[in-house]
Amino acid sequence: DGGDDNTPAPPAPAPSANFNFAESYSRTKHKPLRVNSATVHGNERTSSKVVERELRGLADINNLHDLATCLLDATNRLQALDVFHSVDILVDAGPPNRPNTCDVHVNLRERDMLAFNAGTYVQGNEVSA
Repeated sequence: DGGDDNTPAPPAPAPSANFNFAESYSRTKHKPLRVNSATVHGNERTSSKVVERELRGLADINNLHDLATCLLDATNRLQALDVFHSVDILVDAGPPNRPNTCDVHVNLRERDMLAFNAGTYVQGNEVSA
């Protein structure tokens, strides 16, 4: 869905002290799972279309392993744009009436507009900075 809603997603609950993430993931990574919704928060200057392009593949996931791979790739692509200070993604269970679904919340923090990478370009005898 992806919009320009700037309200951050709620924080994830803290895991219990005896929760074993690796064991739980291993047990559930191939169970059916689809994305119910995806929302983007914090893209004030960056076009939603740019962010949605980097989230491609969410509609094609079939299980938790697919989702983890897709979101890791999406995070790397969003960070590679070099316009975000941080990219945080929260995955929550979908609504009770949509079993085997999840909701994805992408929280972005854009870089300061004055922060940029300076570079030097040399071609023949011409130099620009």
